Amino acid sequence: MSETPPIKPTALIIDDELQIRRLLRVNLEANGYRVVEAATGQEGITQAAQWRPEVVVLDLGLPDIDGVTVLKRLREWSQVPVIVLSVRDREEDKVAALDNGADDYVTNPSARPNSSRAFALPSATPSRAPKPATFAPAASKLT
Repeated sequence: MSETPPIKPTALIIDDELQIRRLLRVNLEANGYRVVEAATGQEGITQAAQWRPEVVVLDLGLPDIDGVTVLKRLREWSQVPVIVLSVRDREEDKVAALDNGADDYVTNPSARPNSSRAFALPSATPSRAPKPATFAPAASKLT
């Protein structure tokens, strides 16, 4: 008998900066996620509909539509956990994202001078794989 390999949970990264997507991809794949990427808001909405990810990492500053608009559109049909990762650190931006359905807001550490911290989500091993109803964004951390 052959065993079927466990299905990896999917993480969708919506960010226009290639370097940020690469950093997140490496971290997420190392923690057991299958990663799907989008460089624009519209592409992110399309990818979310196609892949039905278990978590979305969303930048607010996208080239076509604002990340808050992406978040509003996602919330029209999905309750997927969304973690906003943005260089915006104004309180108004955080409130707008959280008021429109974001589960957590992380200020992008690469925007800070002399910062060497990297964003990582918890490991997605089969016994710890996140489920939409139980994923706890507060467990995400900057290390």
